[in-house]
Amino acid sequence: MVCPTFWRDSRTWEPRADRWTPHALVGVAIHAGIAAGLQGKDDRTALHTCHAALADGFVEQETWGLLGLSKLVEKGYCALRDAIQERWADHLHALYIERSDPIQDPRISRGRLYRVVDFARGVGDSKGEGGIEVWDWKTKINLDGMYLGEALRSVTHSWQLLDYAWHVQQWAGHPVTQAGHGLVVLGPGKPKVHWPTVQLTPERLEQWRAQAAVVWQQMWWQETGKAPTPMNFEACSDRHLHFGKECFLLPGCHQLCGNQTLYSSLYRRKGEIR
Repeated sequence: MVCPTFWRDSRTWEPRADRWTPHALVGVAIHAGIAAGLQGKDDRTALHTCHAALADGFVEQETWGLLGLSKLVEKGYCALRDAIQERWADHLHALYIERSDPIQDPRISRGRLYRVVDFARGVGDSKGEGGIEVWDWKTKINLDGMYLGEALRSVTHSWQLLDYAWHVQQWAGHPVTQAGHGLVVLGPGKPKVHWPTVQLTPERLEQWRAQAAVVWQQMWWQETGKAPTPMNFEACSDRHLHFGKECFLLPGCHQLCGNQTLYSSLYRRKGEIR
């Protein structure tokens, strides 16, 4: 959805000198702990799950220390745990927790499991007969207030949320009426949790499904060589799409004109020994 050329080439190439940052890993660790808590594990076990996920992905470097990140993850876990308790109390009505799609789409290569729903709950009960809410946990280590509104509004057009909502509706056989993010903002200041949501109808989700069918067909054509892979020039320097940076493939696409026989001068093949 960012750029078809990026989708294709980033599976093969990576920067030669890429500075590791913990932003994604902190979210993964908080996410793991919350999943354990929702599944009935006590706080001690849930926090252990957080720390294990953090340690598993941590990369030694000079900027970020494991101890400091562990404390940050604990704060994020506690903030989201408390926000969930405050929002739903004893009416959690969990329908799905970390629900993996059991069907592998044959159009998707390399055996990727491409859909895991963080949390879905029944509005009236745990069966979802009164409607279903779909939630995805998100984390920001730092989010300046001037950008908060943009982050909250993004749910209205989130492909991921609409994808999850449509599939949960199929699995459960009941309509998804709302989807949203449990957004943990760790700084500046004390951690805060926001609940941006989008109201949904079966018609809205069918509209998404029609769009998705077109995109997936195009991906299939490109994957099998039946159609060329286009570049989205608007994405090259859009820092919103590349975690605050320009696309790392920009020099390869624009200076080397996409000639991958020359890419080893700029990039390393994934899996190559550093």
